[in-house]
Amino acid sequence: MKISDLKGNYAEVASGDQITFISNDGDDTIDLAIVNPLTSVNGSVDKVTYVSSTEFVAGGTTYDFDEVVAPSDLKKGDYVAYYANTFTGDKQFIKATEVSGKVTSTKDSGKEVKIGDNWYTVGNKTANHPFDGALLRKGDDVTLNSTVTAQVINDVIYYADTKGAGSTDTALVLAASGSMNADGDYQVKLLFADGTTKVVAADEAYRALDGKLVTWEISDDLYELTAVSPTNLADGDSYGTSSTGFDKSNKTLAGKKVASDAVIYVNYVDGTKDKQKVLTGDELNGLGSDFTGNVTYVVKDGLISLAYIDSNSYLPGANATQVYGYVVSAVTENNDNNVKYKQYDVYTTNGELVKGVMQKATTSVEKGDFIKLSLSSDNYAEGVAVLNIDDNAGALLNYGSDYISLVKNDGSAVNINLDDNVKYLVVNTKDVKGVGNEADLEKASETGDPNEYFANVSYYAESGSSDAVLVVIDTTGKWYKNGESSATEVTQHAAATPTSMAVSTAAKNGMTVSSGTITDGAEVNVTDYSVGSKDAFKVSMTPASKTTATMTLEGNILKAPVILTGETASEVSQDNIKVTGKGTINGKITVEENGKATTTISFTITIQ
Repeated sequence: MKISDLKGNYAEVASGDQITFISNDGDDTIDLAIVNPLTSVNGSVDKVTYVSSTEFVAGGTTYDFDEVVAPSDLKKGDYVAYYANTFTGDKQFIKATEVSGKVTSTKDSGKEVKIGDNWYTVGNKTANHPFDGALLRKGDDVTLNSTVTAQVINDVIYYADTKGAGSTDTALVLAASGSMNADGDYQVKLLFADGTTKVVAADEAYRALDGKLVTWEISDDLYELTAVSPTNLADGDSYGTSSTGFDKSNKTLAGKKVASDAVIYVNYVDGTKDKQKVLTGDELNGLGSDFTGNVTYVVKDGLISLAYIDSNSYLPGANATQVYGYVVSAVTENNDNNVKYKQYDVYTTNGELVKGVMQKATTSVEKGDFIKLSLSSDNYAEGVAVLNIDDNAGALLNYGSDYISLVKNDGSAVNINLDDNVKYLVVNTKDVKGVGNEADLEKASETGDPNEYFANVSYYAESGSSDAVLVVIDTTGKWYKNGESSATEVTQHAAATPTSMAVSTAAKNGMTVSSGTITDGAEVNVTDYSVGSKDAFKVSMTPASKTTATMTLEGNILKAPVILTGETASEVSQDNIKVTGKGTINGKITVEENGKATTTISFTITIQ
């Protein structure tokens, strides 16, 4: 590529591409610069989802180590891109460096950001700039004061996951009496997410947060605590409270499914003493019986990701062949001494490739089929049944030791309970290969469109039962139905928006609202503000059936924060919301519905 091919006036190019400089006569003058553009399957850095001694999968594509140049320490979870080697043409893979931390400074209008002690260039998001096919930055925007996990190549950020809603570090306040240490710092006792308990020095007494779930940050060696709330979601989507504890039969907390990696703080009674503990979502779902208590929780992607159960009960203790296979070869018809049989290779739930399986039955079997069978000692298959696994393929939203949550082809999200003796198959459906038999589950990847995912997991349940006895995982993260050349994509339905949402004139001291209908992105103008006489307005909404909606209003001109929650087709409102002056109020409505993606509606109210 020639430098002259760059588009526009790019004095600084937000690109980490490899450039080879050439001087024809060794006079320290550059005569030629060859750009070796970074590329990938997905247009940004590709995630590595599988690594063996001979091959790896990145961006859903399988690469043989013998055919490319790749880092020797490549592992699952890394992000990579590649370029064509100038001299050999080989694909040369570069592994991104993961950088995590808070963005403490920016310059050049946010084109450069400081994380920790280092400065990084924020990658380009405009397609085909600065040249056609240039690698793009994907993920979240990198902004001042956001907490970010970034994938960096040559000091350029190509993928970012930001946590701009506040700290994601959580704790339970065990004691906040207002006592001080010898240095005059307030003392607060905290239970941290890793299960450790520690008395820390804090910047204030925090008496009001005693017994509360909080996020924390450290500034000047002092802990700063903020209560988890509708406006401090600890990386979640929504906040709620409930008096419904853990239901063992349904494996729900507050009536909702719990993420396998959720952080669950628990206060329980042992004899006459209150004790505290931290559980994972898996450990909660493994409790031997129901566990009652008042629950504070945060929901992310439709599942509880963080919770505090305050209980006066004892914490219950934890709960204390058929072969399935994948036909990975062509099926041949054979005749041995007038005995006709089909023959093929099967990768089984025993984690092994069985070659030359012989089937006397007439059951139609072809390469790419999932089957149930019994294998005899002389390699004959008995009781062969073809399983319709493709129809159950979906996008894995979450999972635990005894359930999986999938978005199916019809857009619904379903929770599938797992049989106590569930088996696993790990496969590559595109290349029709068996890989393993471990529960190597990964959440589905987004396609880039709202609420749309690549299907990556399927299951099979025996007739008369809803519990899955077989779970099939595609190690590439993309499910290809047998005979199809495109990966299966599924779209999760979003929670229904409220049937009405509005800003209107207050019953007392009401300002003028000309058009107060709330929609996503709406800008509602409220006029005729006058101190003491016209300084109030009203909000209302009617959640759709089977939904729960929460409206929050924030702004310096509000006399008090506004949090309004309603559910199931009943109108809720708050009147006489007071303001102290003219300005802007930011509003947000989050809507939850079982099996649906969280819907968020953002709007502004301008007081004039």
